[in-house]
Amino acid sequence: MKRNKPQFWRLVELDRQIRDGKYPNCLTFSEKWEVAQKTVQRDIDYLKYSLDAPIEYDRIKKGYYYTDK
Repeated sequence: MKRNKPQFWRLVELDRQIRDGKYPNCLTFSEKWEVAQKTVQRDIDYLKYSLDAPIEYDRIKKGYYYTDK
């Protein structure tokens, strides 16, 4: 993935992976998109706190999921 992909496209892809039950995490997603893990964490925080997405982290599956479909 190109480094200069806007936040919008990262958010779309994060949402798609979460909806598909892939349990993305900051490390794997940041490697794929070639951004810092902190950038991905900010994206997740944006989804959670600004857009009120019901996102939680599953420690067993080591990734994020929606608590409500």
